[in-house]
Amino acid sequence: MKRHYRIKKNAQNEFERLTGKETAQLSGIIDCIIYKKKTIGNKPAKEVAYCLYNEIDKIGANIKIVQTCGIDQCVKNEHLVASFSPNKKDADYIKTYIKIDGAEQLAHSFGVTLELFNYYILNTPDTL
Repeated sequence: MKRHYRIKKNAQNEFERLTGKETAQLSGIIDCIIYKKKTIGNKPAKEVAYCLYNEIDKIGANIKIVQTCGIDQCVKNEHLVASFSPNKKDADYIKTYIKIDGAEQLAHSFGVTLELFNYYILNTPDTL
C-alpha cells in the first residue's frame, strides 16, 4: 500500500497517478508509456487505462480497444482508440429506445463514452 501511495505521489504520467502502478517511458519517435504486465487483476491493462482516462465504471462487452502506436503494452491516453460495434440485439434495442431514454442514458447502460456512442449513432443511418 505504501508503495502505491509513493508511486501516485511521485507520478511521472497520468497512468501512474491514477493506478499507482509503475510504468516505463519509451522515448523516441513513438513516445509511449509501457506497463510491465498485460493485465491488471484479470482485465487487460489497455481496457483499465481506457476506463480510467474516460471515467467509465465498467467497459462494455462490444467495445474493442487498440493502440495506434502498435505496441501491445502501451497505456498512453493518446494512443488508445476504442470502437463500438453492438450485436444485432443491442442495435435493435438502441433503435427502439434512443428517443425515449436519450443517448446519455443508453451510453451509460452499454458502458461506453457518450462521444463514442454518438459517433456510432451518426454513422449508422438506420438508427434514427
